[in-house]
Amino acid sequence: MIFSVDTEDVDRLAQDLADLTGETVEEALIKALNERLDRLRASGMSDDARDRFEHANSVFAERVLDRVRSWDIDRTPVTAREWIEAGGDAVDSARLGAEQAE
Repeated sequence: MIFSVDTEDVDRLAQDLADLTGETVEEALIKALNERLDRLRASGMSDDARDRFEHANSVFAERVLDRVRSWDIDRTPVTAREWIEAGGDAVDSARLGAEQAE
């Protein structure tokens, strides 16, 4: 079973989740999928439904990992100032303003 996760929604949701958790996209997606699988297992779903979900989960996880691994991302660490100058986020911008005021 092969399916595509090449959608803007998946990319956006994955990045939002990673941003909120401080994890990599890969870590956040794996953890989210495992947590949902655990909830479904605890809900008493049938063995057949659980087996189908586990299979779909493993296929999806592998497809996501392949996609994340294919991204051309420069993983060179940057300083806080470089991060903020590149766009950062609202929290970083507020921190930079506080540092400049000191």
